[in-house]
Order: sequence, then structure tokens, then C-alpha cells
Amino acid sequence: MGLFAAVDLGSRSFHLTVARVHGENTEVVDRVKEPVRLAAGIRDKAIEPATWERAEAALARIGERIRDIPPGQARAVGTNAFRQVKNRKALLGKAAKALGRRVEVISGAEEARLIYLGVSHLLPDENGRRLVVDIGGGSTELVIGQHHEPLRAASLYMGCVSFTRRFFPGGVITKQAFTAAETEVRRELETVEERFLELGWSSAFGSSGTVLAAAELLRANGGLTRPGLKGLRSRMIRAAHVEALAEGPDAIPGFPADRAWDFPGGVAILRAAMKALDIVRIEPADGALREGVLFDLIGRRRREDVREATIRNLVSQYRVDREQAERVKATALVGLRQLRESWGLGHESHERFLRWAADLHEVGLSVSFSGYHRHGAYIVRNSEMPGFSRDDQELLAALIETHRQKLRYGRFDEMTAADAVTTGRLAAILRIAVLLCRRRSREPLPLIEAAAEDGRLELSFPPGWLDHHPLTRAGIAQEATELAAIGLELKVDEPASR
Repeated sequence: MGLFAAVDLGSRSFHLTVARVHGENTEVVDRVKEPVRLAAGIRDKAIEPATWERAEAALARIGERIRDIPPGQARAVGTNAFRQVKNRKALLGKAAKALGRRVEVISGAEEARLIYLGVSHLLPDENGRRLVVDIGGGSTELVIGQHHEPLRAASLYMGCVSFTRRFFPGGVITKQAFTAAETEVRRELETVEERFLELGWSSAFGSSGTVLAAAELLRANGGLTRPGLKGLRSRMIRAAHVEALAEGPDAIPGFPADRAWDFPGGVAILRAAMKALDIVRIEPADGALREGVLFDLIGRRRREDVREATIRNLVSQYRVDREQAERVKATALVGLRQLRESWGLGHESHERFLRWAADLHEVGLSVSFSGYHRHGAYIVRNSEMPGFSRDDQELLAALIETHRQKLRYGRFDEMTAADAVTTGRLAAILRIAVLLCRRRSREPLPLIEAAAEDGRLELSFPPGWLDHHPLTRAGIAQEATELAAIGLELKVDEPASR
């Protein structure tokens, strides 16, 4: 299968993992780490210019490394820092240009799922449930899973960078600061700790920098335990400042100097989480988000795409009329095949999203017929959808929301100009498919040919067919008005009846 690459644009560091896949074996061949500290450069929900300049330079270096890897075998995801900035659209455009790849912002729930996937794939497969704790720069993910399947997950807005900035300003370390930080962690955990303790686990693992660094510092003292962390906390308070952790009379032997400005907040989160969840010991794990992205991507190429299961679950949960969804999907795919070349819809993702939108276009009927396209879009935007990034969910929701009634490019405001045009074309195909299948009849449709060029879409019907289907004729006439709003002229060619 060749080379695969996963890029994790975290709040503290950017990571790249490149692996060679041959048969059932996956072999890591390269890793790159760029300590950008994106979260430390956020002010008023915007990233400071100097921090973003550092980020773009790192992206360019990573982009050079993955330049020759096929598009379908490389994926870049952004996490909490990208989730919270207000100018995300502009930053993602710049990031994609520097990296040479599209960057997908994933939700906290999806981040937790991928972290568990990365950790579990690099551990021996056992029957017991595992707890995974991952402390990132801007968020902390907690996941209980079994084998490679997450069972319960939470993503909390507390990270080593953000908590160090908030509770240890200027790098000053005090007992009072630790107490305040740990109290805040306990407050954040109140909403999830009972559910986690109720499910339980047989072993606990930690991933990412804070956990791995703390585990290494405590390795000679019995490993990462609550007593060990208490002693580490006391030594940090004695040092009094982050810069004294690595150098000076109170320095901690083996302390990683590059983590100094993020470590106090991370230790506070780790210590309070272990206490709240009654964790006696945490074992360091090799896997993390980037490995999860990598294994998820490889699974997609092996036809083990978790997104297909997600769509099936939503269809079942909301009792979608599967027969009608299949009719609409088959009709839409015929249109896509006819328009693929002229409309530039040749990427495999275009067909996938059109299929998924057809599967879910009536999901909102479970709420109400009135405005069901809007209800459906809301469900897709706000559901936890394993395998889908936020942008994926937004694209799918946009297709569902625009499959009937008014069609305006304003529905695609959060997309880039190119993505808005592509989504508008997919929406046009879906709309016409829905219109043609409105009778919900098992009678097959005749061959209807579609062609497009220069902002013009032409549909050719068999002679006299529309005369026998006046509802469809009226719908086509109305559709011409709607498509004109996004710059598409709809023409109908119907030879006279013989």
C-alpha cells in the first residue's frame, strides 16, 4: 500500500508520523516534532502573528516531507487551538497552503477516539477495559475502551499550556498556584468522573508529552504513581520558577528543559485527575493522536472506514426510510458519473459525501416534516460522528440543509470559495435526484442525461416523459429558479412525443 502520513497540529507541538504499510504490517519510517506552542500565542481567540509565523514555518517543513505521498494516504488534523480561534477559516487556508494539504479540525470527541485508537494499536490486545489519559496543550482527553473500541470518552478544556499560563503566570511556581489549578481540574472533572468510575477499567495508560515526561522523571522512584507525583510537585514548588526546574541548585535531575514552560499546568492536571478517578498508577503509552490518525487512515484504505458505520448507525437511530434513501442515492450517483468531468467532481470524497448525504437527507423527518432539511442539518452538525472532522460534518450538513427549498451560497459561508462551488454542485445533483424520486415509487426512472458547461446544466428527458409526470415538470421549473441563485442555468431538453 506504500507510505502513509499523519500530521497532528496540536496546541503545543506539531507532529508528523510517516509509516510504510506492506500487507498487514505497518512500520514507522520517520517522525518529525515541531514545538510550536500554538496555545501560548492565543490572545482574545486569535493567534498572535509571531506564533503563527512560527507555525507556518513548521508546516512548510512538514509539507516538504510529505509532498510525494498520495493525497489519499496523508491526513492533517487540527485540535483544540484551532477549535477555539475565531478566524479559523483564514488560518486553515494559510495552513493548507504552507503544508500543501487540507487541514481538518476535529472535535474533542473525535480527538479522544483517535487517541484511544493510537494507544490501543500499540499495546498487547487484552480483554480488560483500559483507561487512557492524554494531556495536550489545550485539552485533556479521557477514554475507556476495550480492544480497539472506545466505550466512553470525554474531552475537557484544560491543557498543560493553557493551565500553566493561567495558574503559573510568568513561570512562578507556588503551592497556592498548584492548589488553585488542581481545584479547577476537579471542578472540570465533576461532570464526567461518576460515569467513568461507574464503568471502570483494569489498567490505565497515559499518552503525549506531560505524561511521558513525568513517567520518565519518576521511573527510578516506582513509576507514575500518586505518591510519586506528590513528591515531584514538592520539588517543583521548591524550585519556585520554571527556569529553575532544569538548571540551578533546585533543578530536577533529567528534567526536559523544552517542557519547562508547560510542565506545572500539566502536572496539576495529571495529579488531580489521578486523585479524582482513583488511579493508583499510570503506564506510559507509545501511541497518541498521530498514531490514531494513521491507523484510521490505513483502515479507510482497507475498506474498514469507521465513517460508514457512523452513517449506518444514524440511519438506524433516526429510522430513515432506507428504500427511499437508496433510490435517491442511485439517482444521484448516475448524475455524478455524467457530470464528474465537466464539474471537476472526480475525487473519491465527492462520491462518498454525495452517498452519505443521500443516506441521511431525510434524517430530520424524525423531528418533524416541517423544515425537516434544517432539522437534519442540525442533527448532523451536532451529533458525535466517529471518523468525521468538524469540516466533514459541516459539509454533510450543508448538503442535507440545501437538498430542498431555498438554495443560497450563504449556506456555505464557512467554506473556502473552491469548497463552496464544489458543495453547490453536489447539492444541485442531490436536489435533482430528490425531485426525481419524489413519488417514492419502485418504478425505475428512465435514463435522464445530464451535461454541464460554463455555468449551464442541461437535463435531457425521454420524449413525452414529463407530460406524464406534471409534478416533476413543475418541480424542475421551480428548481431552475433556485439553481440560478448559485450561478447555474438549468435547461431542459425534452423531444416531442412521437
